[in-house]
Amino acid sequence: MNPENTSRARIAFERKNAEMNMRSIIGHNLRKFREECKLSQHALGLQVGMTQSAVSHMESGECNPTIVLIERFAKALNVSPAQLLNADKDAQPR
Repeated sequence: MNPENTSRARIAFERKNAEMNMRSIIGHNLRKFREECKLSQHALGLQVGMTQSAVSHMESGECNPTIVLIERFAKALNVSPAQLLNADKDAQPR
């Protein structure tokens, strides 16, 4: 195999893993902060303008939230957008 192709494939693989990991982090934090606020997925969805199903997909890491959605979620959950992106399992609400 061509070394250049191997390098490109490795970079693409690492990029995909990083994206999947970031979606997982955001999803974990969404669920954690939503549960701390004692909100259902449906109630949070109403606050940010999406369905319960869409919130579920975000929490499971199946979807990439836009910056606008991250801001809406943060406002609804009374946290900073940075807290939703934080990989630290001990991120605290503001």
